[in-house]
Amino acid sequence: MAEFAANYAPDEAHGSYVVTLHKSTNITHSTTCCFTASSANEDKTNLVLAKANVLEIHTLTPDGLTLEHELPCNGRISSLNSFVIGTGEAARTVLTITTDRYKTASLIYENGEVVTLSSGDLRDQVGAEVEKGHLAIVDETYNLCVMCVYAGYLKVIPIDAKTGAMDMSSEGPSFNATLDEPDGVLDIQFLHGLPQPAIAVLYVDNRQRHFLKTYTIVVNKQELQPGPWNTYQVEAGASMLISTPLQAQKGILVVGQKTITFHNGTTTKAIPMQPTMMQAWANVGDEGNRFLLGDHLGNMYVVVISTQNNVLHSLHIESLGETSTPSTISYLDNGVVFLGSSYGDSQLIKLTEERDQATGSYLNLLQEYPNLGPIVDFTLADLDRRGQSQIVTCSGSKKDGSIRVVRNGIGINEQASVELPGIKGMWRLRSSTSSSYDRFLVQSFISETRILEINADEMEETEIAGFSSSSPTLFASNVQDDMFVQVTETCVNLVSAADRKLLHNYNPPSGSKITVAGGSENGQLLIAAGKVLIYLNVSNSKVNETTTTTLQQEVSCINLSPFDSDLNADSDAMSDSQSADSSLCAVGLWNDNSVMLLNLPDLTEATQVKLGGDTQARSVMLTTLEEKDMLLVGLGDGQLITHELIIKPTPTLGNRKKVSLGTQPIGLSLFRSSDGKRCVFAASDRPTVIYSSSKKVSYANVNFPGEVNHACPFNCELFQDCLSLASETTLTIGTIDDIKKLHVQTWKLGEGPRYIVHNAEARVFGMTVESNETFNAEDEVDQSHTVVFLDDTTFEEIKRFKLEPFEVSLKVCNCALKNEDGDDSDGEDDADIGNYIAVGTAIAHPDEDEASEGRILLFKVTRTENSTTVDLVTEKPTRGGVYSISNLGNKLLAGINSKVSLYKFRNVDGVCELVNECGHHGHILALYTKCKGNLIVVGDLMRSICVLEYNEGALKEVARDYNANWMTDVEIIDDNMYLGSEISSNLFTLKRNSKATADEEKSRLEVFGEFHLGQTVNKFEKGRLGGSGEVGTGKAGKGAEEGLDVLFGTIDGMLGCIHSLNEIDMAFFSSLQSALSKVSTPLGNLRWEDFRSWCSERSERKTTRFIDGDLVESFLDLPKEMQLSVIEEMNTDGGWDLGKEATAKLVEECAASGAGVETDDNKRTLLTMELVMSKIEGMMRRHQ
Repeated sequence: MAEFAANYAPDEAHGSYVVTLHKSTNITHSTTCCFTASSANEDKTNLVLAKANVLEIHTLTPDGLTLEHELPCNGRISSLNSFVIGTGEAARTVLTITTDRYKTASLIYENGEVVTLSSGDLRDQVGAEVEKGHLAIVDETYNLCVMCVYAGYLKVIPIDAKTGAMDMSSEGPSFNATLDEPDGVLDIQFLHGLPQPAIAVLYVDNRQRHFLKTYTIVVNKQELQPGPWNTYQVEAGASMLISTPLQAQKGILVVGQKTITFHNGTTTKAIPMQPTMMQAWANVGDEGNRFLLGDHLGNMYVVVISTQNNVLHSLHIESLGETSTPSTISYLDNGVVFLGSSYGDSQLIKLTEERDQATGSYLNLLQEYPNLGPIVDFTLADLDRRGQSQIVTCSGSKKDGSIRVVRNGIGINEQASVELPGIKGMWRLRSSTSSSYDRFLVQSFISETRILEINADEMEETEIAGFSSSSPTLFASNVQDDMFVQVTETCVNLVSAADRKLLHNYNPPSGSKITVAGGSENGQLLIAAGKVLIYLNVSNSKVNETTTTTLQQEVSCINLSPFDSDLNADSDAMSDSQSADSSLCAVGLWNDNSVMLLNLPDLTEATQVKLGGDTQARSVMLTTLEEKDMLLVGLGDGQLITHELIIKPTPTLGNRKKVSLGTQPIGLSLFRSSDGKRCVFAASDRPTVIYSSSKKVSYANVNFPGEVNHACPFNCELFQDCLSLASETTLTIGTIDDIKKLHVQTWKLGEGPRYIVHNAEARVFGMTVESNETFNAEDEVDQSHTVVFLDDTTFEEIKRFKLEPFEVSLKVCNCALKNEDGDDSDGEDDADIGNYIAVGTAIAHPDEDEASEGRILLFKVTRTENSTTVDLVTEKPTRGGVYSISNLGNKLLAGINSKVSLYKFRNVDGVCELVNECGHHGHILALYTKCKGNLIVVGDLMRSICVLEYNEGALKEVARDYNANWMTDVEIIDDNMYLGSEISSNLFTLKRNSKATADEEKSRLEVFGEFHLGQTVNKFEKGRLGGSGEVGTGKAGKGAEEGLDVLFGTIDGMLGCIHSLNEIDMAFFSSLQSALSKVSTPLGNLRWEDFRSWCSERSERKTTRFIDGDLVESFLDLPKEMQLSVIEEMNTDGGWDLGKEATAKLVEECAASGAGVETDDNKRTLLTMELVMSKIEGMMRRHQ
């Protein structure tokens, strides 16, 4: 049966689909306000965060921060401010943001939604962008916003006092004001308590002297005039201004590297401090005399201004303790502080009055928020040896550096495991109906039933006297009034839970054999004997036959789990079936491949659904997932069919979906996640958890060694909140991870990681790290680099090699190298090939602009049963920095300054060396190299991408991109398609016309696709998260990378994936992307087309041949009315329709999901909701 999925045709790529796997976690800006309340004066504290192009609105609660809104923004947020308009109950909070594409927007909260007040364009032909980034400040007294986005100019924007809107039109009141300083603005702040609005400007002149200068803003003349203070020369390391709103002493704090100085125009007072670099600050409380500061080493300080008789008395600075390195600090309330970090985990901190005696800190960590950024490097590794790869990142910097392991799917944390082959079914029993914990685990085998009992701290086999132990069990459960029920092939046994004795026995009529059974804890039972279906009810300690019906086919599976509408509000979280009678049951039939829904108790038919194909239902489940009543059907071939179910007034099925979870029959079991949400476990050869998130049914793979044949929840005192999982040979009891697609584990290093590789053969990581920055006696920053080897299971250090003074690590690579010791034999002898870890370095002397020397270090890792050893087998001095290392065949390729060099490996009598074979000049800096077969792609510092070919002992350039791009990494999509990322946060693809006849056409790489990601990519890697095997393990030249996606990591902690699209998929998703951008209303009226267009210092161009997967998949979150509008726009545009053959292919792909196309009165082909949703969900399954 055809399964829908977007086609992958690597040799026929017509476009690229870019999608987020892990969202950005780098917090660059924050503000505290009362935003989501009806009045800004309400007692409610919101924390608003900026993460790349996402705005998050949190609320402070006694339990911490609660996320209220997550708002994607069509632009990278470069500044964030909040201010209040109005007074009393009419007071409202306004948020204002700017983006790095010179857009600005003002936002307000109305009727539970964030709406746009105003938006505008800051772009002017007036100068270069300020080096420190966009600066924006707001003054509520004079209702002014001042921005500095261009060097030498301020943008002054009056704010409407009634609405909070900012008019940015050419006819509006905003204006540009010229500063006396042409460039070098470091910070700006408003001055308080003056009759006219005034600002302080901190700037550096062309002699690197720092000054503090003030200006008065004359709004009616639209100009700046000299300010109220004289100009002060301040400390050379000054980088930050803090406006002090203290009533008695309004002024400015100038924060330097050695001093903090107070200025108010007449008084100057400075306090010294240990040399450091402050990164962020926050005002504490409403008094305006205390300020928190955080430095580059993660130390937090408080600065206190003291006055006597309204005169400045003293400044005082005190260290409070150690935190993550901050990028932003916001004081919330009652001593609670949020610290956002770009370099480590963000933190929620409580300020304490007493110093901790053990740590000497005044800080109490309440909560940490993991941050993967900056992702400096990453590699793929199958750490569990289960054929499922994980992403292992070098994250953070300085003391906040860490290794993060990102896993796709859900882990099972084993609590107990026992060899127990042949289990055919499992059920849990509690000792009484009122008990909170399970006590018995019933296991059915082919000819018997066994029972495990939890007794104190032990699990042992036991018997329940009233059960038939010599027969296999078809169903078992607790039922009301402290009883057990067991269904076997011949009878139904009702047993007292108190004394375990048989109370009543029911036998089907005429001695027929029971084949399938199901039930609920409320005493409802349903058994099938051939084609006869019998509904039973337990009451008065008896099993009573209620209704019998004969079906046309034999029954394959049964379920009568209650929906939420059947359950009482006080039902137990772990016992969905005990509160009320189910109103429907689902019955799967063998021969006609259908499922019937029958009304209870009369067993009349409510509806019937044909499954299609030739595979029968092997398991059915009725349940409610996030307020949606669902029918789930597990088929014998590993596929799952889901339907949404409307019960009243009559049961109706809709929104059919079909997904492939595995290849073996699926068994469905209901359980609750750790947060109480209802989930379904699909047991199969690829076990999967089915759950609902944001009203969408989602699927998460379970990381379990091998297949799961049967599963059931098991919540006992010994093993709480566990699942019991049975394979062919083993019973495993374990807890399940939180239900989410990606799980991140952290190993903190205390130093900055730079590059990492995984050597699967030796089961180690090779990585380089950078020591913490400290000031030496000359106030300079000291750094040292080290090569470190870690065990890939425990992450314990095996060995470390410290590099020479001034030597920095530039690249680490796995290399499979063949010993070319002079034997001219052409035979491929694997015994002569060894796996090594190569490290490239540069020796950067302080007086050199470019490294004139470096080294290639070659390490051999040997693992035995008892130990792991690491040896430096050889080092190769180089005439320049070794910026890149790759494996070309069984040789080592290195980018050394402007040259690409190829080395062969020799080992003669244990003496190893790298011998230069050939090279290629013509680069500025060969920063990145990737190899495929005999092709080499080189990413240059400035000269974009070129393609080299290795042939007959020589490297020859065969094609080049003649555009100037400052590269951050490159990747090979296929032999003629290449991917690049550049410093302005753009992605692009290049195509090589290898079949051209003219040499000029052959040698030119043509731009094929362009896209603005909005984040700087640090690393591309071919592979698939959760996919089988590893890429880059040194097994070069074996075609291991064919058909893989491209993964990438960014400085903001984002992990993403790039799929190649064939022509049909490219046309479809391009049409959908265009329709979404036209129909939806973006936050701040910031246009998607503007955000995703290629942007560099020289040009802007519309995005081409790239699909924004995040935009496409947002279709599933839209209201149905808007979804229909998007589809209408697609049908009007018609760009998806490539003709009858292509449309037939679409219909064929979607047939399994019951989706297709329609035709209008003019016989024009129209897309349907089902087809569009199936197409999107099919693509999503490729990266989930």
